[in-house]
Amino acid sequence: MIADAFRRLRRTPAFTALLVLTLGLGIGAATAMYSVVDAVVVAPIPFPHADRLSELVVRYAEGASRAPTSMPDLVRALREQRDLFVAIAGYQFGSGTLTGDGDPELLSVPVLSPEIFAVLPLAPLAGRLPTPADAASSEHLVLVSERFWARRFGRDPRIIGRVLTVDDVPHRVIGVLPARFTLPETRPDLWRVQALDTGPAMARGRMIVMRPAGVSQAQLDERLDALSSSMQSAGVLPPGQSIGAEDPLPVQLGRDGATALYVLLGAVLLLLLVACVNAANLLLVHGASRRGEQALMAALGAGRARLLRDAAIDSMMVSVAGGMVGVWVAAMLLDVILRLAPAQMSLLSRATGDLDLRALLFAFGMTAAACLLCGTIPAWHAGRVDPLDALKQHSRATAGRRDEWWQGALVSTQIALVIVLLAATGLLLRSFISLNQVDLGFNPDRLVALDLQLTAPAYRTPGETLRLIRDVERRVESQLHVPVTISGGSPVRGGGFALAPKPEADGMVPPPAHPSRLPFTRVSGDFFEVYKIPLLQGRTFADADDDDTVILNDLLAQRYFGTVSPIGRRFRTGADRPWMTVIGVAADVKTMGPADPIGDGMEYYVPYPKVPAVFNFVTLTAAVSGSHEQALASIKRIIWELDPRAPIITASSLREQVGLTIARPRFVLSLSAAFAVTAVLIAAVGVYGVSAYWVSRRRRELAIRLALGASPEQVLVAVCVRSVRLVAIGAAVGLAVALGVSRIMTSLLFATDARDPGTFIGVTVFLAVVALMACAGPAIRASRIDPMATLRVE
Repeated sequence: MIADAFRRLRRTPAFTALLVLTLGLGIGAATAMYSVVDAVVVAPIPFPHADRLSELVVRYAEGASRAPTSMPDLVRALREQRDLFVAIAGYQFGSGTLTGDGDPELLSVPVLSPEIFAVLPLAPLAGRLPTPADAASSEHLVLVSERFWARRFGRDPRIIGRVLTVDDVPHRVIGVLPARFTLPETRPDLWRVQALDTGPAMARGRMIVMRPAGVSQAQLDERLDALSSSMQSAGVLPPGQSIGAEDPLPVQLGRDGATALYVLLGAVLLLLLVACVNAANLLLVHGASRRGEQALMAALGAGRARLLRDAAIDSMMVSVAGGMVGVWVAAMLLDVILRLAPAQMSLLSRATGDLDLRALLFAFGMTAAACLLCGTIPAWHAGRVDPLDALKQHSRATAGRRDEWWQGALVSTQIALVIVLLAATGLLLRSFISLNQVDLGFNPDRLVALDLQLTAPAYRTPGETLRLIRDVERRVESQLHVPVTISGGSPVRGGGFALAPKPEADGMVPPPAHPSRLPFTRVSGDFFEVYKIPLLQGRTFADADDDDTVILNDLLAQRYFGTVSPIGRRFRTGADRPWMTVIGVAADVKTMGPADPIGDGMEYYVPYPKVPAVFNFVTLTAAVSGSHEQALASIKRIIWELDPRAPIITASSLREQVGLTIARPRFVLSLSAAFAVTAVLIAAVGVYGVSAYWVSRRRRELAIRLALGASPEQVLVAVCVRSVRLVAIGAAVGLAVALGVSRIMTSLLFATDARDPGTFIGVTVFLAVVALMACAGPAIRASRIDPMATLRVE
């Protein structure tokens, strides 16, 4: 039976290949996209009982002291609550500079306690897991991430026992952890091992706990609120501080990125539906074209059961082949998604590249059901018709009209689905164009910037960072003859934030609402000259200025000082913050990139720290006229001549940095556009197939029209009008659905109305043109029918 089915499918190789490819694209895309969504949003912590995990955080009452909590005392107090916690583990974010073989490199080096592996059990890829004895040891021990192991050491198994120099301190590697373990950061390199209640790096650590079965997070939070009062009385917590429970960080991050991934998942599900509908349509067309063959088989004694069995086997063979192609497409697409994902979407690094079996089975089940149903319908009808009648000419026309109705309905359904997908992509494209047209407030094309994070012990001495960077600044200016400035960040990415600010302008009534975060940047006096940011009022910083001076951007000055000149007046970011004297007002720039979502466009500048300040992050910016690559290479050489262990985090042009700020919308747009183009091509195949089938079924009718005087142009128009009518019906339904669901995309759009009429009209016209091109071939063939030859054959 299978051999017979293979021979039947081999007789129509183009049809079989097209059907298998259509199914493979739908199955593969849906499987790959759901695998990403599952890893990031649905199950961001891929361990047993992850739903019972909570993260403990310190909460502060209004005006409460921000004094650090004693971690040892807090841990001991929490461990006494045995009915609340199955396990308690700690971690803390951190970084360190790796020196030794190769260039110095700044690594993500969080600190964690051995108890974390009781909360999140896993087996190491190499070596072993740390024990409490390791945490108490005076030896510095580290675990290596799989990603870092592969990148830096080529997965060398001899990594175990190797000593790595981090911040000038030797650390011995005891194990390699698999990629799915990424706590506490999304892209860790190494983990330092320290005790939860004694390690110095845990002084400001965070805790993750596992609740007993049956205890919800809300119940835990309520119990902790009551417990905090007793801990304050016992002196464990400072007054005004309390302990609360929240979702673990990976869950919070997954929730933040959920909208974009769910939109992409919706897009790929639409693609899967388009593939299913197109497969159903192709099978109906193919089955209808075989009706004569099936009638002949029935006349020779084949019963309905035999016809249904053959059709079902054919359909399932096509489905299995489509599923096999789908697995290959899914693996390839998942790899592409993870490779193209921008650094800003670090959550995607949690996806290990494993395909989700549930998604694969779901996608295959949908396509198999569609193929089985629509592949057997023609056989079912053929079994109900008298074989002799089915072989007569008039029966063909009757059956054709019934087939045409179903095929037209499926084409309109395809068009409706594609319109929804195209509309979403069109909105993302329009938003991306608007994002690229934003005036940044400075010209990034002439600037290059290098970020350094100096973590070595030598730079913990006040003034050492500034000494090095001033030496670098002087050498760059003298050797490269370009203007240079140093700052604590760049206008593209910002330098820091005043959290929960309540800005005040001395003597002025504050506005009713404040931003949740207010960006600021530490800058040198020549910062505004190098970046060509105009000073609208006052002056820039001078060497004689103290740390109590500030420059506001224009929007911040207008918001808090109104029409009054702020020069010489006092300003502060909150009642508990010191007053600063305003010495200048600078033009607005997009501090966090074109979208500039933080601070409502407001920003302020403070002087770059002077001796004896300890400030280990620094950005060095140069305005160059020649090759950016050569300038960056020269600056790197100068830095490493002064300190060969100084790690350079990033070195790029400001234009590249601007591109990184819009990498996330570009990534979402690229995937959405790829899915939409694929869906359009599949829909075009459906329009072509139905048009070709309609022409073949109506060949006699068209020949009679031509014989009676109809011009070839009239026949061509008649075929195209029928296709356009199907497209119009589907477009009307699709536009109604797209308008209804467009509000879901609001958070992904920039300066774009989610119901933008131009976008909806544009995608409709585009799809209509594609449909006309798809039906052009059958229409042209219909217009070239030879009436006499056709009628003689008929």
